[in-house]
Amino acid sequence: MASGFESSLHRGSDVEYELCCDTCEEKDINREAQFYCEKCSKFYCNPCAGLHDQLYSKHVRWGRKDMNKWPVAKTASNKLEVCQRHNGEKFRVYCENHSQMLCTVCHIYDHQKCRNVVLIADKLKELCKNEDFHQLSKHLARLQNELNQNTKEQNKNLLNMQQSYKRTQINAHLDELEKKTLTEMNTLVTTVKSYIQTKIDECKKLNEQMQDLQSEIQNTGNKTEVMSYLLYTKCVDHLATTESFLREATFRNGTTLDVEMYTAIDQTLSSFPGLGMVSKGNCIPKHTVEIRGNSFPCSISGICETANGELIVTDFSNKKVTLLNKSYTVVNKYGLPNYPWSMCRVNSNQVAIAVGDSVSKNVVLLVQAINGGLILERTEELQHRLIGIACNECFFYITSGAELFRYNMNFQNKIKIYEDNSNIQTVTACAVSSDGHRIYVVNSACDQLVTLTRDGAVLSILGDPALQLGILLPSTPGVLVTDSGKVLVCGIFSNTIIEVDKDGIQRRADFLKGKYVIRPTSVCISKITGHIIVGMYNGDVLMF
Repeated sequence: MASGFESSLHRGSDVEYELCCDTCEEKDINREAQFYCEKCSKFYCNPCAGLHDQLYSKHVRWGRKDMNKWPVAKTASNKLEVCQRHNGEKFRVYCENHSQMLCTVCHIYDHQKCRNVVLIADKLKELCKNEDFHQLSKHLARLQNELNQNTKEQNKNLLNMQQSYKRTQINAHLDELEKKTLTEMNTLVTTVKSYIQTKIDECKKLNEQMQDLQSEIQNTGNKTEVMSYLLYTKCVDHLATTESFLREATFRNGTTLDVEMYTAIDQTLSSFPGLGMVSKGNCIPKHTVEIRGNSFPCSISGICETANGELIVTDFSNKKVTLLNKSYTVVNKYGLPNYPWSMCRVNSNQVAIAVGDSVSKNVVLLVQAINGGLILERTEELQHRLIGIACNECFFYITSGAELFRYNMNFQNKIKIYEDNSNIQTVTACAVSSDGHRIYVVNSACDQLVTLTRDGAVLSILGDPALQLGILLPSTPGVLVTDSGKVLVCGIFSNTIIEVDKDGIQRRADFLKGKYVIRPTSVCISKITGHIIVGMYNGDVLMF
């Protein structure tokens, strides 16, 4: 019964294979070829290959792993020769009115009124007489050369553009340094000018006093002895004052502004063999989370560090939470009841994982990492959808896609503190400052970061080109508030992690960006090494 059903199934199958078993094809059985025998010049399916091996034990056959040794697919060329509309009828004629090859059925039913229908063989003979047909190969070669030349020119333009851009960057940095130096110099010039002008005024005053004393000396004949003596002492004092002034002025003469170069600049620049070091291979440590038995490639939705430097990673695609040791090797894994949308660190060895979907139960799992293992400590079922989760010492903050709720540490006293019902993905990922004064919510639908007060009042809404937050991916973008108050947001589709000020008003800088950062979904900072650890949707973990 089974074999008869299977045979009937293969005969009646509408599946078209690129390569079919030659033996089965002769029996009108449709089976995909799995092997090719070079001596027989035939393709075989698995059952026929077994019979072939019994008859021809010395023949060498090539499986699909060695398809590079197979001949060009026969059916690939056959498909081009048959009409797809009329059950494999071969093309016979060519309609010049519609510039279309026809099978016999197409000709009879669709092109009977067309006057210029010729045999394909006659059309080919006519083309062979055309000079352009014989020049076709030359035209193709010429255009190929032009394409290659164009590629070289474009690569040259790209290289020139990159070099010009890098030179512009270097000049901009040097201009900024020059600007700072000139600002400092202008301040110093103002101070020195004021000092010199003061000395000029003192010099004029002493000179005037000297002239007055000269006039009095010339009139000593009319003065009493007492007045003459007083004039003498006055002259002696003035001479001493003037000489003291001149000594100081002479010492300070020739005041100039000198820029004392930082010797480190000259030493550093002269020590460089060039503007950079050319190296081959990845400079950034990258580790791929691979777990045996996974149904799908790992896609990281959350990453946290334990007190001893191990990493807890949530795998969205395979519904698992995984423990990695310091060598980024998987040491333990735990299956989850549903998709882990996000994760937050509760204490040094405990994390909270938001698990669920729009249909099944939505639960928060509290998982502890102990002695190289993962232990489920508690499960809290909530009566709303779970997407993002964050916590500080006092509260849990959980998003539902359009709402933000606050719970106490026992998941009681639920309070809705923020809501945006314009879309189902307006309140996805979230983070909270250590003091609880600022709450950061991601609006994935609009690529925005919303900053709230502890009571849910909107402080600011930041939209930025780098905030491409991944509404098309089944994952929430990572948001992190560091111990120093920095706010880091993963731009999943911009391949950038940006830094935002604590009030969420302006973007400070690209915190991380580069060819290795691809679809970042989560970020944490190691309290042990200070390294930045980035989890990505493709399962890679980067360490900066």
